[in-house]
Amino acid sequence: MKFDYMTEIEHTVPYYQFPKFLLELPLPQNARILYMLLYDRSRISLKNRWADTDGRICFIFPITKISSKIGNGSNPGIG
Repeated sequence: MKFDYMTEIEHTVPYYQFPKFLLELPLPQNARILYMLLYDRSRISLKNRWADTDGRICFIFPITKISSKIGNGSNPGIG
């Protein structure tokens, strides 16, 4: 039997961070996924220094793109 092991030169795959507290809240699964997507966008904006004069992070994420990422297709209703 042959096993594949992770090595030092292994490339990591892109991933979303999933905060543990989301498991403790009574939220639908789509709300948890939406949180991860928005959090990811905010981290990218922070890295690119997209903030206003008060230090608030700004990002653009059209509802149609959110719907397609969540899997709702063309239905903009997130719930």
